Amino acid sequence: TTIEGLLLTGAGAALPDVAELMNESIDAPVRILTPTELAPCDEALRGRADDSALVVSLGLALHGMT
Repeated sequence: TTIEGLLLTGAGAALPDVAELMNESIDAPVRILTPTELAPCDEALRGRADDSALVVSLGLALHGMT
């Protein structure tokens, strides 16, 4: 099985250089997913809402809404 890429979420995604280190380990693109990529956000809140630790909560909330 080939890994096409990896999206990091949660508090662990905030560790220094974690995306770069994982990218070297799995030889695939690795990036941090932010909540504003999943749901629109008012520009005034963007700084507060772009915490990757919120992605899991947002994903669960969005899943429950469908």
